[in-house]
Amino acid sequence: MPTSPTPQTASDSMRARILDTVGTLLADMPWNRVSMREVAQGTGVSRQTVYNEFENRELLAKAYVLRETGRFMDAVDQVVTANADNPREAVRAAVNVFLVGAAHHPVLHRVAHGDWSDGLLEVALTPSEAQVVGVAVLQLRDVILRNWGFIAAPAANNLANGAVRLALSYAAMPIDPDDTDASTDAIMAILNPVIDSAT
Repeated sequence: MPTSPTPQTASDSMRARILDTVGTLLADMPWNRVSMREVAQGTGVSRQTVYNEFENRELLAKAYVLRETGRFMDAVDQVVTANADNPREAVRAAVNVFLVGAAHHPVLHRVAHGDWSDGLLEVALTPSEAQVVGVAVLQLRDVILRNWGFIAAPAANNLANGAVRLALSYAAMPIDPDDTDASTDAIMAILNPVIDSAT
């Protein structure tokens, strides 16, 4: 006999559906044109349900960006682990998979082509304990320490911080999704000495 979902599971599922709708809407319009009503309609729920899960547009924006950050970092984790025997190649693969993903992401694509009117990143990057850059740095530091336990924690943090900030700065410039090698090479020219000193 199938069991009923727990309240937490049901809430997680609803939040995921709402964030999926946000992603679908952002493929066609900037965040500043996305209303809670449209999110509710796209999800097939009441507007009150959306507010029950996220309280307001700012928290919805932060939740969406943090989920996207998590997805980027999952991809980074996979390629680093797959190339763990060669730190330079592992970090290069991580940078490249991030840049390719960013080039295809609707929000970062608009930013890269000079349209900062979206407003989503401004909401997500405001100082808070959930600041997206800080989350990405911590996740990448953990990936580095897990794969290369011989690297000291401060060195791992410096490498993660540099890699994340460099990758984000390049992601905010126009990049051909099919030709990210030049940007990856430029980032690695800066990171390779850091990698070598840490390993």
